[in-house]
Amino acid sequence: MRDLCEILALEDEIRSDVAAYCGDCVWSLGYEHATGTLELELTRHLSDDECEGLCGQFPLSAFYKGEGRKGSLFTLYLQ
Repeated sequence: MRDLCEILALEDEIRSDVAAYCGDCVWSLGYEHATGTLELELTRHLSDDECEGLCGQFPLSAFYKGEGRKGSLFTLYLQ
């Protein structure tokens, strides 16, 4: 398990990756203790190709989870 400082640094890096790939569109990004993951929701709905491309930008294993209230949802694994 990672410590809080490491998780915060990863969140900053993920926000930067999203901004570089598809603009400033992070709706929410937070650590889920129960699953040991970071959950990301954007303010826009991305195409399948955009979702795949964004997952390739992250420093962690990530997958597209589906569409949420505001936009595309992603899960990033800390393990």
